Amino acid sequence: MIALLIEWTHILSVLCLVAGTAGRAACTGLAGRTDDFNTVRTLMQASSGFEMKMVRPSSLFILVTGLITAYLGGWPILGFLQGASVNWVLAALVIYLSIIPVIVFIFVPRGRNYHRALQEAGACGAVTPELRAALHDPAVRWARRYEILILLVVTFLMVVKPF
Repeated sequence: MIALLIEWTHILSVLCLVAGTAGRAACTGLAGRTDDFNTVRTLMQASSGFEMKMVRPSSLFILVTGLITAYLGGWPILGFLQGASVNWVLAALVIYLSIIPVIVFIFVPRGRNYHRALQEAGACGAVTPELRAALHDPAVRWARRYEILILLVVTFLMVVKPF
């Protein structure tokens, strides 16, 4: 019964991550299309809400409940490293953790640039070129695409268990 509860928590966490990622993307996409500073600020506050209340917590729950579910289900977490022939859990874990360098080297520093630009724009009450550039940062766009790719690939591995 506990194993089933943990597995369902894992599945619901994935759904929460998908919803939070979609909500965040919708808000940031709309914010990048408007010239009204108050609208940008409101949309980006909503985006931050999705990030802080859905994406980050569910990401942690997914990792913890996924590892526990794999362990309780008898799936070898380290695959071939522990002499097993089943490797989808290890592959999913490596792919999932590959977002960490993206967070450290793209999201954190670019987030600082965005917050600086937002404060400066707030001081003059208009969308500045710096804020516009931060909202359309190509590195962040590619990192967000990679984040979605990870979500899709890991979900595929969890559902199909191909190897």
